[in-house]
Amino acid sequence: MWNRAKLGEQSPEDLEALIGKLFEQLDDRERHIIELEELLTEKDREIARLRNDLAWERATRMQLEAAAAPAAAPVTVVRPDGETAEIVHAVSRQSQEIVPPESNDGRPDYGTWALLVAERIEELSTLELYWLLADNSAHLEAYEAAYPGAGAGLKDRINSRIAALEESQ
Repeated sequence: MWNRAKLGEQSPEDLEALIGKLFEQLDDRERHIIELEELLTEKDREIARLRNDLAWERATRMQLEAAAAPAAAPVTVVRPDGETAEIVHAVSRQSQEIVPPESNDGRPDYGTWALLVAERIEELSTLELYWLLADNSAHLEAYEAAYPGAGAGLKDRINSRIAALEESQ
């Protein structure tokens, strides 16, 4: 805080020392702000990682619930969280999940992953495109978190391709 008291008979050296102290206080506060910004950035990274982990857990649970079972016989499965779920009818099918390649730092490279998905869109049937959306939902969420708007755009592109294929049938 600025001390509004009159300076009185202080010498120029005293005033320079006072200004020096104020600069030191300002530098200390700037360092503190930088430390807080770094902490906030780290917390944002941790939140993003936890969201990705949650998306993976949800995808794993969905895959377990979609386990193959004979059409006539319901099967009870146990979810990863310990709850049971009854599978009435499930169909065995090939997974359309596209695993993102790892970047140099060991994290998923969602930019390259999006290119791989875009290439596959033109190769798949309508049903396979629905599976592509379902099997890659966790990746799409993580891609959206990493690049806001891009995941929704990729979903829109897949849905447009599905609509085009359904119109042509």
